[in-house]
Amino acid sequence: MVTIQVPGKLFLAGEFAATYSGQASIVLAMNRFMRFTIRSRGNYQIISDQLGIYPGPIFDKVSSPVRDDAWQIVIQACRTIATYLPTTKIKQTQPFQLKITSGLELDGQKIGLGSSGATAVGVCQALLTYYQVPFTKRELFKLATLTLFQLPHFQKGSMGDVAAAVFGGIVYYEKFDTAWLTHQLSTTPLSKIVQTNWPQLQLKNLHQPPTWEPLVAWTQAPADTQSSLKRLPVDPTTFLSASQATVKQVDQALENENWGAFQQALTQNQTEILTYTQAANITYRTSQLDHFLQLVKTFAVPGKISGAGNGDNAIAWTTTQDKTKRHALIQACIKADLRPLPLTIYHE
Repeated sequence: MVTIQVPGKLFLAGEFAATYSGQASIVLAMNRFMRFTIRSRGNYQIISDQLGIYPGPIFDKVSSPVRDDAWQIVIQACRTIATYLPTTKIKQTQPFQLKITSGLELDGQKIGLGSSGATAVGVCQALLTYYQVPFTKRELFKLATLTLFQLPHFQKGSMGDVAAAVFGGIVYYEKFDTAWLTHQLSTTPLSKIVQTNWPQLQLKNLHQPPTWEPLVAWTQAPADTQSSLKRLPVDPTTFLSASQATVKQVDQALENENWGAFQQALTQNQTEILTYTQAANITYRTSQLDHFLQLVKTFAVPGKISGAGNGDNAIAWTTTQDKTKRHALIQACIKADLRPLPLTIYHE
């Protein structure tokens, strides 16, 4: 029996731009997890605490499209690994039972931690581990990304949730060339795609200053990230260039433990995203999130909306030296009907 856990994620910087090839973002792995337990069994079975027991065969017609339903990520991940295994030293596969348990909800409600990426990573990692196939983190990222990229509903996503789920901690991520990957999928065996360097892809863990602490404020209203990506046809060139520069400033501020530069860069990125989403007619701001941004300004701490906006979360930052300010900010969030979540950054 093998049990693994995969963290959820929150975006720190680079949202919306992150869906474009070559664009930088910074993603945080958080200490809430999806758990995957796999063991040998006489026949294949997948059980989810959210979805029940999978009702159909898992590996039949591997090349046929996966049904567009709640199971599609799980089944596509199984098929991705089934396609990959014959190219490894594994020649015979044994049936398994896979149990999936989600800890990315609170009181039965999703809290915006990216279950799609965690699911793809978790299923791929569980099967590779079960069949004793060695893999690097970068290979796991590619396999999970290929899983989502072949599902139309998720194809346009940033895959930042995959990066956080695989690497943990604070992840600097530049998205791969999507046109290149689309072409590869139609011309190249999956195993070769996994072993090839992907153009424009950059992945690295960043330094977390030991005295800096995130404070996650949940609006208790779920956001639909995929719907938020349906934008008006506005030229993103200026926005993408500005976001790229600002995300790199956030990276440097973390590396140098420069609190003032960190605060300034997050504020700048927030302004860029507000301007872009307004121009693209994307529903991003809500009264709760506006209130949060005012609190960040009032308390003079770094902070911004996390992810696609229109609900979900925002993140402020405080230091361990100023617990009084953190407590006061928590109380102010509660008063504004923003629920502080007991989340910290998960480092492996």
